[in-house]
Amino acid sequence: MKYTLCLLCTLLLVSRCIAQENDYNQHFFKFNSYLKFSFGVNEHGQLMLCNEKGELVVAKQVKGKWERLHEGLKDIFYEHLLFFNNDTGIIVSNGDFFHFIAGSTVLQTSDGGRSWERVLLTEVASRRIDDGTYLNSGQAWLFYSSGYDNSQVADKPASDTPVVRRTPGCIYYTNDFGHTWLSFKTPGNNQRFCHIFFNDQQQGLIGSLWNVLAYTADNCSSWNTLPTPLDQGKYNKTAICNRPQINNVAIWNDYFLVRQEELVFYSKRNKINWKCLPGIKDFFTDAATSSLYFVSDRNEVNKINSRLQSEKKYTQRALYLNAVCKNGSFYTWDGSHVTQYRPDGEIVSSPLYAGKSVEWQPTAVGHSGDTTYGLSDNKLYQQQTYGLNWDYNSDLPFKINKGTAMIVAGKQLLYTPGNDSLYYYGIDTKQLKKVTVQESLSAFYQQPVKSIAFIMRGSVFMKEDTVVYKRNNQQFERPQSTANETDTGWIVKMPATISTGSIDSLAGNIKNSCYQYDKIADFKFSKQEYQHCKKQINTFQLAVKAHVIPESPAADFWININNLNFDRLIDLVDSIPLLDSLKLHKILVLPEGLWSNNFVVIGPEIANLGDFMEKAYESMKKNNPGGTESPALLKYLLEATDSLTWNDCRPTPSGSWNMYNNWVQLILTNQEGHTLIIRNFRYQTYPLFSPWTVELDGYVITEKSSVLMDQFMTAMAPPLIDKEGRQHMLQKLVKAMYFSNLLE
Repeated sequence: MKYTLCLLCTLLLVSRCIAQENDYNQHFFKFNSYLKFSFGVNEHGQLMLCNEKGELVVAKQVKGKWERLHEGLKDIFYEHLLFFNNDTGIIVSNGDFFHFIAGSTVLQTSDGGRSWERVLLTEVASRRIDDGTYLNSGQAWLFYSSGYDNSQVADKPASDTPVVRRTPGCIYYTNDFGHTWLSFKTPGNNQRFCHIFFNDQQQGLIGSLWNVLAYTADNCSSWNTLPTPLDQGKYNKTAICNRPQINNVAIWNDYFLVRQEELVFYSKRNKINWKCLPGIKDFFTDAATSSLYFVSDRNEVNKINSRLQSEKKYTQRALYLNAVCKNGSFYTWDGSHVTQYRPDGEIVSSPLYAGKSVEWQPTAVGHSGDTTYGLSDNKLYQQQTYGLNWDYNSDLPFKINKGTAMIVAGKQLLYTPGNDSLYYYGIDTKQLKKVTVQESLSAFYQQPVKSIAFIMRGSVFMKEDTVVYKRNNQQFERPQSTANETDTGWIVKMPATISTGSIDSLAGNIKNSCYQYDKIADFKFSKQEYQHCKKQINTFQLAVKAHVIPESPAADFWININNLNFDRLIDLVDSIPLLDSLKLHKILVLPEGLWSNNFVVIGPEIANLGDFMEKAYESMKKNNPGGTESPALLKYLLEATDSLTWNDCRPTPSGSWNMYNNWVQLILTNQEGHTLIIRNFRYQTYPLFSPWTVELDGYVITEKSSVLMDQFMTAMAPPLIDKEGRQHMLQKLVKAMYFSNLLE
């Protein structure tokens, strides 16, 4: 389940990187998959990146050439890349997550990653290696989680009902670069210590998913359980959906460092008294304790001295998928660039320039039909079958360098160099059309709109429903019968006709307001709506105090963080009318939270693990009687439920649990076939005022809130607009102002 969230978060961050300007005349390394990465730096400063499929690349320095060492291994879902030096290292494979292949594997290399040998193998699907740390001397520690294992049961029943027993976790230790391993016990049979830290004195600090912190001074021979920040009441646990899990641990000189949930704390080692570090979201050091870095809530990077004081603040903020501290520096990988924050204050950042071992390929910019197109050295290439050879198509009749390129409708290449210019190049016709954004927008309105289409799609099953209206004199009419009408309720509720005046008015308003920001007064919120928002906050506060997770629509107010100041939330409702238009715009274009997912479907009536497993097993027997995959699936469900947090799920009004990620769009097509698309991406169950994206012939002109668009959709297509949207907007404003750093 948590991998689904990792996938979504990764896609969001990588898409942010892809949206930046590209240099189409450089040769960059491109992974076959960007789902999950392991990132490491060894004692010589060599950098290594490996994705979940085992594609391993290395570079001697941040701005060096990246060489491919391995194209992928048989096992997949690789994690925890630990390289002792340029030649010797280990990597962990936690099985095939999506096909429930059992077991974790530790592989070791002695030739820099070109070949690998299995040195440690487990076969229990519900158990995995959660974390690892290492020293250049050849020592490494890996935590192998507790889990359920029916292979350990001596007297199994004759029936097909599986009997499972929980097996305690352990720490695997090596002092010979991973050739041989010892198993050490950890405190608590049922604890899953997902974060571990060991230093060169073999002192270790480990933290579990369930509020357990333990310290060893003698390499796991003995353990002392320490009070956690939550045990000492150092924060107000208002995030009642979250586990009280330890998310990072470290030993730094005379201090222990812990991140519990989203809060960072420190304490002297000789007497545990946790103190919160406000504004700090994470910390990074290595087993050699070469340096310590803090990352703030605003993604600011600070180098910290032995007294936990900032000794250097860096000018470049850190947005990353992976981050490590090594050799005194702080390194990050954001999906496109590797960045090094050096101890002297210098920052070095670079994309992954491909070396000689990496086969040349152009930068893919999109596809038309089954053909993919790419750019390199001012030339257009095409690929008929994904993964095979690229064929030359043509030289481009204009200079292309940095900017954004894509394939749009009409089999055209659209290139935008970053100014007001648009270059449309016909792939078949070889004709070039250069226009400005304003010229293109004005030209669209010179021809009457001949058709309009309302479309709604849900991304979970990619089901798309469309209703099309065609112009007939002074109105747009839709067909008498629609193929989807029997399946989709919203289509049959749509009006039979729409006046041309409504469409012309909408088109004109979009043209005139594309670059204008709405004012809060334009939304005409009433006193009753403000009072209702306050009432929702008060109801939320009562639920938190009672430690009750409401089974109510997502329109109810909810923030799942700790130390919430409810009085401030109420005060912020009163400050909404004072928002200026720029801040309002910044809030409304913020992406919505990814509240839930549908990887494992759970009903809110399930109270504990035993109930869930009983229901899961009964469901499997019913849906797959005698199926060979049931035992493996059962083991997977045991593991998934063990790592489940209520923050992973969110109830819908019907009581089901899923990811609701729809979009609604309106397509206007004029007589010459040009299209103006107005799209609203929806990431929550009851959205309304998420930003509308205006796109003309493939080019996104603007992304902004639009009162006019909301009013039009409410009047013309009420089935597509949810009534709870106005409260959702007020909630979003309050939450964003509460986290004011989001507006910077």
